[in-house]
Amino acid sequence: MNRRSIGTLPILALLLTTSGCLIDSTMESDGSGTMRVEYRAGPNSTADAVKRLFTSSNAEVTDITVDKDMNAKVALKYKDVTALNKSKFFRSLTVTRSEDEKAGTKTIKGVVTNARALDLPDDSLKYFGKDAKISITLPGEIVQSNATTSSDKTATWNTTLNKLMGADKESFEVTFKSSGSAASGTPATTPASAAGTTPAKTAAAAPAATLKGKKSK
Repeated sequence: MNRRSIGTLPILALLLTTSGCLIDSTMESDGSGTMRVEYRAGPNSTADAVKRLFTSSNAEVTDITVDKDMNAKVALKYKDVTALNKSKFFRSLTVTRSEDEKAGTKTIKGVVTNARALDLPDDSLKYFGKDAKISITLPGEIVQSNATTSSDKTATWNTTLNKLMGADKESFEVTFKSSGSAASGTPATTPASAAGTTPAKTAAAAPAATLKGKKSK
């Protein structure tokens, strides 16, 4: 595979590749949570190098393996879902939380922002995989989302790497019932802080992956 192609791939894109990559998170009511990520790391990657991509003041890696084929499995816990982009691996991602006290619901929205939209070359897709699967389990029943599928408390998005990297922005949004809110028959909770940090520019051509100049639809 062309090494240059790998080097220009933005980090979030690598994260979201799925024929070898999966993102599965469980979030608590205070915005903290755990996550499992499986993806194919770049050639010659080490467990320490992969660990550094996920570690930040907000996130701690609790388990990690990288096999001889560069398939990485990472388990981590985070303090605040809105601060995930403090980790290099999530630097193209901005997450916000908001609450509708009247409706008794909370909303989580994640936006992947590409510094420039690209089409990944075939050799990169062959190495990293072309598909992506992202899922999140929430502390309350889901009432609305733009996920591919949602059931009870879990929302799942099935997409492709080129779709993520070929758009200026890609959004993931889910609204769920607040625990201890009017919707569940108990006093409403204090509004969750609507946080969000400006996503850092993706590396020279996007998340540990890359792209072409297409506009999102």
